[in-house]
Amino acid sequence: MSTITLEIAQAQLSAWLDASMTVASGKEFWMNGQRLILEDIDKINNQINYWQRIETQFMRKAAGRPGLGISLARFR
Repeated sequence: MSTITLEIAQAQLSAWLDASMTVASGKEFWMNGQRLILEDIDKINNQINYWQRIETQFMRKAAGRPGLGISLARFR
């Protein structure tokens, strides 16, 4: 099981932003074998919001500022 890092969060955020731009232009977007279309925009936006929160948490921690109350789950 891999740990989420800032780099992973940024890569995920970038991918979901690309998906948003693509489907907003009326095209389909493929991610991990899954086809996303305009009807999936709510799912895409939820993922963008999630990864933005994770990225913000890392950035605030790196800057020595308190977190936003977000905890990353660790499963063993």
